[in-house]
Amino acid sequence: MFIRSLGRAAGLTLVASRCFADVTWTGGGADKNWSTPANWSVALNNPTTDRVVFASTDTSDTVAKNMDADWTVGGLRAIQNGGTHILNLCGRTLTIGTNGDLYVQRASSGAAVLVISNGAVLVTNRIYAEQGSYLIITNGATLGGPFRNVYVGTGGNGYMHFTGGSASGGVFETGNIQIGGNNSEGRLVISPGSITTIRVHTNFFLNSTGAAGKQRGAARIGWPDPARGNQWYLPYGVNIRIGSPSARGRLHVHYITSIYDGGTFSRLATTGGGQFEAWLSELIVSETWGTENGSTGILDLAGMDAFWLDAVEARLGTSVSNGTRASRAWVYFPAGTARFDRVYMGDSVNAGSYALLDLSNTVCAISQTLQMKTSGRINIRVWDRPAGLDLSNDVSLVCQGSARITVTFNSAPGPGVDPLWGIRQAGNHAAELGSLAQSGTILLQKGSFAGSNDYKTCVFHDSGSGFTYAALVTNTMTVPPAVKAKDISVEVDGESTIRITPADMILAVYNPDSLSETNRTISCPGYMGGAEQPYIDFATSGPLPVTNENVTVKIYYEGGVTAQDSAKAVFVPIAAPVLTNVTWQGLARNYAYLDRREWKWGANWVGNRPPSNPTPATVIFEDLDALPSVAKLLPPVPNAGGVATDAWTVGNIRVGNLSGGHTLDLGGRTLRTSGEFRVERLVGSGASYLVCSNGTLDVGSQMVILNSTVTLHNVSITVPAQGTVTVSSASTAVFTNGTSINGKFLKLAVGVSGNGILDMRQATVRGGTLDLCDLQVGGGGAGSEGYLYFTSNTLQTIRVASNFFLNSQEPLAGMQRGAGLVGAPDPTVSNLWFLPRGVNIYIGSPSARGRLRVHKDDSSYGGTKTSRLVASGGGVFEAWLTELTVAYTKGSNEGNPVGILDLRAVDSFFAEADSVSIGEDLGTRGTRGEVLLPPGTAVFGTLTMGRVTNPAPLGASYAILELNDTIVAVTNSATLSDTARVRINVYGNRASGLILPGLPSVSNGASVVVTFIQPPTHQGLHYGLKVAGRVAAALQAATWLSWNDSAIGGRALIYEYQGNTYLGLPPSGGTVFVVH
Repeated sequence: MFIRSLGRAAGLTLVASRCFADVTWTGGGADKNWSTPANWSVALNNPTTDRVVFASTDTSDTVAKNMDADWTVGGLRAIQNGGTHILNLCGRTLTIGTNGDLYVQRASSGAAVLVISNGAVLVTNRIYAEQGSYLIITNGATLGGPFRNVYVGTGGNGYMHFTGGSASGGVFETGNIQIGGNNSEGRLVISPGSITTIRVHTNFFLNSTGAAGKQRGAARIGWPDPARGNQWYLPYGVNIRIGSPSARGRLHVHYITSIYDGGTFSRLATTGGGQFEAWLSELIVSETWGTENGSTGILDLAGMDAFWLDAVEARLGTSVSNGTRASRAWVYFPAGTARFDRVYMGDSVNAGSYALLDLSNTVCAISQTLQMKTSGRINIRVWDRPAGLDLSNDVSLVCQGSARITVTFNSAPGPGVDPLWGIRQAGNHAAELGSLAQSGTILLQKGSFAGSNDYKTCVFHDSGSGFTYAALVTNTMTVPPAVKAKDISVEVDGESTIRITPADMILAVYNPDSLSETNRTISCPGYMGGAEQPYIDFATSGPLPVTNENVTVKIYYEGGVTAQDSAKAVFVPIAAPVLTNVTWQGLARNYAYLDRREWKWGANWVGNRPPSNPTPATVIFEDLDALPSVAKLLPPVPNAGGVATDAWTVGNIRVGNLSGGHTLDLGGRTLRTSGEFRVERLVGSGASYLVCSNGTLDVGSQMVILNSTVTLHNVSITVPAQGTVTVSSASTAVFTNGTSINGKFLKLAVGVSGNGILDMRQATVRGGTLDLCDLQVGGGGAGSEGYLYFTSNTLQTIRVASNFFLNSQEPLAGMQRGAGLVGAPDPTVSNLWFLPRGVNIYIGSPSARGRLRVHKDDSSYGGTKTSRLVASGGGVFEAWLTELTVAYTKGSNEGNPVGILDLRAVDSFFAEADSVSIGEDLGTRGTRGEVLLPPGTAVFGTLTMGRVTNPAPLGASYAILELNDTIVAVTNSATLSDTARVRINVYGNRASGLILPGLPSVSNGASVVVTFIQPPTHQGLHYGLKVAGRVAAALQAATWLSWNDSAIGGRALIYEYQGNTYLGLPPSGGTVFVVH
């Protein structure tokens, strides 16, 4: 940027001739000194605000550029296509101005290298080493700051080396540092003695940008240690300081927010010695989003001499969003103190995930949340003084699945230490921590040390100190059992009594010596006499018994040992309903004598308020209370106007659990949605399913079933005229006895993006007619298979106004192999699929034609699949079509797709189609199509049969058109490629067969075979092939045409009659030209 140019444009007079310009080294002088003007594109002033540029000119691995005086410049940039620039400071100091950068990057290819030696560089703004380039501080050079920002390998790989050089005073101080990230690898090489302190004021990022949308990368800092397999460690004694009490920073070791294949690795590890002090808003070690897979972050501070960490939140080995991520984190802390508000560890979805927090004589205080998902592990190693987890009284401790906390006591308590604890929590939590210990979630163990047999591990509450301990104590100490009671808030709705038992109010039990339990009691509150009994019946028909008096639960053990605790049982009216989205949690039934599964109870919903009736919002069922054996009940309730109703109207229903399932019992009532009814496993690979029974389901817009199994039993389903039903993405929908569905709506799609099954064999379509605009079974995506089961009791007629697609989609692009099957498999015919007997099919109309496709795709995906539309007997087939396609593929890798349209068994047949394609293969693999027609009439505009470009063996492809007493008239043209096979069977009751507008276009290998089955029983022409025009000689010479006339005494001839040419029996009168 040239200010002088701006000055001329604005009519200004500038004193300086130029500023903020690039001055490029040319090396054209007699020496290599900075002070020689001929070495620069423009003489370099001193001081100057110009930026010094080393480009591709005069690079050398041996010859240095000599800065022969102290110099101040506006910036320094090395940008070249490969090659090295050596900057010899000659014992001088190079100062880069306040707004200037030290920047190394390649121009377009190769690796740019800048070597700085023998002097000092002072930078207060930014340092960059990007795009496959190296910044090397060596030969006694020093780099001083403090810097504003340091970027190493954040926009293409970058490397910064302190090898033989150092940070000024040993202190590397910066506002922010980012090493790696954004799909790049960064390395900061620190040789022993080059840096003694790393001071970062705000963000210390290793393979992280601190923002969403960045892809995988890698980060290394320190020095590859050959004694440790060349793993990277900071040299011995390096101090690390991040943030301050008044201005917290962030430490990220591998934080990827991307949908990019992973397997990347970042680490910050110390050899030993030094001090660590950090005040952080967040500590993240290996957190991934999307489908990032196999990422690893390591923070290893175990060898440091002093340790202090205060962080608001830590996320270790966590994964966010969906997909197949596997995030792995290893975190090691030394003796010292760590304090957190919140700690989140591990992942409960991906088995490859892992999160370890290793505390070696570390006191780790957590005030609000410790959440450990399945892959979370905490290892606590304690020697002679207390250390480990130090939890507040109110901390939320959540351990999911196989998450585990292991405490190992490696020595006896030191002098004056009583107790030697590995976990401490303020307040009395003996029952909660003890139950975790008895379940194995907390593992307390002794190491091997002298006198270990005199000690045992246990959990106990010490009333004197007010803490609960997981500790090492002497064997003589008596550890009592413990019980923790919980407050309960019970909704009431006019019941006369509510029965509460001890189990309803017990949160946790700890029985360290496994004593035999003899009894459990609950005491009435004082206003009821306070007596102990097996349960309490609270009267709730009058004023609600809300009391501040405690209810006490008590457990009796053998030997007269007891454990007891008190809590409150409070009774409240049902919470007011809401008009916002609600999610089921099913907590209203968490009582021994209260089976409350109805929607009306507030405790059954997250937030403890039920949905209003009606509500425009979405009612959601996810992982909470996903127990299919427990039905969620739809009770009769007043609507918003206070009028009792048997219908509940909501905006949408969404079922989307990871695994397990839900059962909705409509209780004979109506569940109505103004929007959609959607069942979809949102993430993961579990088996999500829904059972809905006993009532009416009135869907407002669409019914969608994805990645799930849905069973509807005794349900009347209504979908609006413009609505759709979709069953896809590895889903199954079964409509069982008593279930019915209205027949008229916009679209039914089964198996259109992933496999889908809709089984209606035990259900009925009301009115017997399935009347749709579009029916799509199979097709869409990669290998989607659709299966639509029904019987003649389910429906008698299918009427499709527009598209009847079996393994096809619109648009066709991207649709890979699949299958589409309708009807049911017949076990007597090798379980091949057939339409039920008597089912009628109508497609399109004379004024609005439709399309029929049986296996048409655009694919490059291997495999062999079959789609069938086959009649088993009776019924009507009538179609008015723009397109009839049976077996078509366009891709280069589709493996022998098969399409079959077999209507030979129908009672009545008529079809009119503008274009017909059978067995057409535009790719390089075999395509097999069969169209088998019954007596009746068809009119085709164009007929195209067989492969076009397929070089595969002939047997891999075929196209069959079989006419059985059928009249097929082609009005425009017929093309028969080499795999085309036309079979014409002529019976005696009438002339039938193929009527062509002229000679077809026939490739070598195609064939037309006419078989006369019976002698004629009618008057007039009797033929199997009719061609417009006088082409008898051409037909007689055609090698593709043959016939079998033995049933009519060998009398079939090719003859011309009234301007047409026939194959058959000539008429008895008129002028006939016969070709012999």
